[in-house]
Amino acid sequence: MKPHVSHERANSRRRRAEREWKRLCDKYLPLRPKRSIWWYNRIRTRKDPAQGWKLHVSATILSAVGTFRSVAPYLTRRKISFKAIKSLADLGELNSGVYGFSQVGKFITIYPPSNEVAVSIADDLARLTANRPGPVVPYDERLCGNSCVYYRYGAFALNRKVALRGKRVCAIARPDGKLLPDRREPGTAAPQWLEDPFVGIRLQPRIEKLTPLETRYGNYKALAQRGRGGVYRAFDLSGKRKKLCVIKEGRPHGEVG
Repeated sequence: MKPHVSHERANSRRRRAEREWKRLCDKYLPLRPKRSIWWYNRIRTRKDPAQGWKLHVSATILSAVGTFRSVAPYLTRRKISFKAIKSLADLGELNSGVYGFSQVGKFITIYPPSNEVAVSIADDLARLTANRPGPVVPYDERLCGNSCVYYRYGAFALNRKVALRGKRVCAIARPDGKLLPDRREPGTAAPQWLEDPFVGIRLQPRIEKLTPLETRYGNYKALAQRGRGGVYRAFDLSGKRKKLCVIKEGRPHGEVG
């Protein structure tokens, strides 16, 4: 096949996908704030909680239309608040880490009104999106197995903020009312002062052999992070003396074109 023919077919496929995505957005995402990459299904009301267990559904630019076509009607029927990326081009940038490494994979964000509803719809979403590819969502907990459904506890409302490292960031309140930063860092998806309501539906991790990354290398420090992978400083521990080295990582579905 000639290169220009392959390129034309790719462009044609991209245009068809964007047209279908626009059609779905017109049907399910009518609320469109200016200068935002996010479109919403409805306006927040006073009954909506200020914080809670968020659900994220991950997708690549190739799987996004099919995933949304399965998820949006279900969430609409359940009258659940959600948002999604406004275009597939923006999804490509989101998954590459342009909007921050912690945002990779967050194709759809869902705001359940209670813990019980969060657990119920998470289980349904896992079935609706079974076997659909998507990048791993950094710092979230994966619901089960190879699912593209993830969860974390975080702020729903954007008007509560606190200072973190010289910046104003969204906040969550502890049971005693104290406001804490809504962090996107390792180990922050489920706060220590809360029980994880999803543990009952999460699958047990598979027993796998240890890899050299767990046995030969240690003392990792991230030098760079992108959707496609990371670059880390580490020490090779295989010899009598540990040796400083650099390790490059690849992540599946990170920056699908």
